[in-house]
Amino acid sequence: MIDELMELTAQSLTELEINDRFNVIKEIGRGKYGHVLMVTHRCKGTPMALKLLPKASTQLQTFLREYCTALTLSHPSIVALFGIAFQSHQHYCYAQELTGRDLLSTITPKVGLPEPAVGLPEPVVGLPEPVVGLPEPVVKRCALSAPL
Repeated sequence: MIDELMELTAQSLTELEINDRFNVIKEIGRGKYGHVLMVTHRCKGTPMALKLLPKASTQLQTFLREYCTALTLSHPSIVALFGIAFQSHQHYCYAQELTGRDLLSTITPKVGLPEPAVGLPEPVVGLPEPVVGLPEPVVKRCALSAPL
């Protein structure tokens, strides 16, 4: 099924420049294989994340496999795609929903003072704040949605 979808996508992969169809707001992520821009669609105003993979370091088949695989996935914990894929002069691109949060900001330990336990003295002012990690409800939610 993925191979057929890849073939159909390759046949309809139009060439256009990002600024022709999208207003670029800012870069929201960068990695070894590409980067992600926060954009709005010029005509409809829809906010979205646009993933860009450089043609210089990405084979067309690799891009098609990533895009088509992501397009077929459906789960509340997986970012959905808009079904928009194209190529610019320098990049292969596809659009995803804009979630507003990234995984790193969720799992990075938070710093703050824990609630004092009953019967224990209040924390001393001026001492460094301990790392408290993720709140228990967040950990439970992650554990519930993790595949077995």
